[in-house]
Amino acid sequence: MNKASKTEETKSAAPGQPHSSHRVKRRRLLDAETALPALKQAVIMLRPDLQWNNPVMFVVEIGAILTLLFIVRAAIGGQSAKYR
Repeated sequence: MNKASKTEETKSAAPGQPHSSHRVKRRRLLDAETALPALKQAVIMLRPDLQWNNPVMFVVEIGAILTLLFIVRAAIGGQSAKYR
């Protein structure tokens, strides 16, 4: 191996691999330090005025709300679909 290929190998190595030049602190997936701000941001992003900028996500959000309403209506004893 020549010096140039060794340098490229070090640059392309993923963090935490033996060839990495820096260490990455490992965290749990649902750590309160990261999960709470992420949950807050997710709820904020549900605002329709923010979703309006992305028409696909806006339609998905409206569809999800309608689906939830139909499920709740069926669960509390509303009209059920009749199949022949």
